Amino acid sequence: FVFIDDVIDALTKAAIKPKIEGEIINIGGGKPVSIKKIVEISLELVRKKPKIVWNTKESKPIDKFQKISYADLKKAKKILDWKPTTSLKKGLEKSYSWYEKNINMY
Repeated sequence: FVFIDDVIDALTKAAIKPKIEGEIINIGGGKPVSIKKIVEISLELVRKKPKIVWNTKESKPIDKFQKISYADLKKAKKILDWKPTTSLKKGLEKSYSWYEKNINMY
């Protein structure tokens, strides 16, 4: 998970970087984050406390491998001198604030 402003920053750096045509560069948050954590932060932001029922009976294909996946940013740091600057919480706060101000668009 990564905030859109950070993605735009990475794309801007890639657009002006010479001789990187064909390179595949991961852009992301660089840290593992669970869906549960995102839900917890989101509920804190909206000041709601609904009862959450997690489906624990059905495993997903990725669960069978017990693998945590997230973007490896080594290449982005090396080639673009880039890393995300917006934390997950700050990004969710900014997103929620934007949606509140622009609710009439929906």
